[in-house]
Amino acid sequence: MIVTSVFHVSSDLAMLAIPVPMLIGTRLPLRRKLVLCGIFSLGAVNVLVAALNRYYNFTEPDDYVFLVWYCAEASTAVMVANMPFCWTLLQRVFKLGAWAVTSAPRAAAGGLSRRASAAIAMDVLRRRREAWDRVEDTDGEIE
Repeated sequence: MIVTSVFHVSSDLAMLAIPVPMLIGTRLPLRRKLVLCGIFSLGAVNVLVAALNRYYNFTEPDDYVFLVWYCAEASTAVMVANMPFCWTLLQRVFKLGAWAVTSAPRAAAGGLSRRASAAIAMDVLRRRREAWDRVEDTDGEIE
């Protein structure tokens, strides 16, 4: 049971550490980063509650205090897992905008418009079709 507890807590910490470099490297405004840090801190709270659950499970085996921490761990995990799906509710409660930094079109932001992307994709497909036609024309001929 001790080994299982160590693996559970360490895997929770490892999963929590995976997105941290991405969060640091994002070009989001500070307010957005703080919202994400808040969500990830709920994950850290979940790890803390899991550790407390294991602690009370081992130190007081005849008491039912660990059940309180077990329920808290499960409910916190469900809440943290569903937090991204509650973004619309959080936007309305805290008067936050969309995740996009700007509402400018893609072309103004340095990207391609949908029409330009579609034209490039069609050009690529046309070139591939022409390449296959050339391959089919040379089938059976030995040079």
